[in-house]
Amino acid sequence: MNNTIAIRVHDFLKNYPPFNMVEKARLLGVAEKVVVQYYKPGELIFEQGADPNEYFYMVKEGAVQIKRKEDESEILVDKCDEGDVFGIRPLLAKQPYVVSAVTIEETLIYAIHTDDFEDIFTRNSRVAFYLASNFAAGVRNQFASGNKGRFFHGQKAEVASEYELVEVQSIDNSKKPIVCSPDTLIKDAAQIMTDKRVGSIIVVNDNCQPLGRTTDKDFRKKIATGLISPEQPITDIMSSPVITALPERTVADVQIV
Repeated sequence: MNNTIAIRVHDFLKNYPPFNMVEKARLLGVAEKVVVQYYKPGELIFEQGADPNEYFYMVKEGAVQIKRKEDESEILVDKCDEGDVFGIRPLLAKQPYVVSAVTIEETLIYAIHTDDFEDIFTRNSRVAFYLASNFAAGVRNQFASGNKGRFFHGQKAEVASEYELVEVQSIDNSKKPIVCSPDTLIKDAAQIMTDKRVGSIIVVNDNCQPLGRTTDKDFRKKIATGLISPEQPITDIMSSPVITALPERTVADVQIV
């Protein structure tokens, strides 16, 4: 992997557990081997019942639904977005996966090979305790709504062949991103996101130029905690400026931006 991209990956990983418990040099070594995967909306990342593969995953951008099939019904277990880790089963157990994962919008995933993290897992007691605690919670209460943020289980994916040239692949961008105006109330923007089943919304001006972006994470950190009222305008919680890229840019280009 290009060293600039590896540094960007490292700078992202270090903000989230369990990677924030790993010393810089070792984490940079992991980041250098991360496989960047791009998914379109509705693509399957892993599937319930499949044998474990050699990767676990972290959401860089976008959103992933974790689902479980039971009889003829499909149950939504959780939704993973920026910084969430899932597919941890290959690192801890050689058992079939108990859930599936599918993207609900354009999504960038960091695939981390278990061999690159297993040594850290066995030598770093804090990482081991964190992973074991989350995995144990998942086994005892796999589908509880209160388990947001724990690790979930994934499926076999043909990563090596399908993503071998990911750094030169162009991003197949959405033609119709979900947008709202700057004076849209936070509660109304949340309803739009719910209706459209997306994890983010772009705030645009009258000329449809992007002014900012709001994600599920913003709602959790700023609205659910009571810091900001849902009656305030969406501009009060959006992130700005919006970093854009030309359609012909590759996945690697976007990682460097």
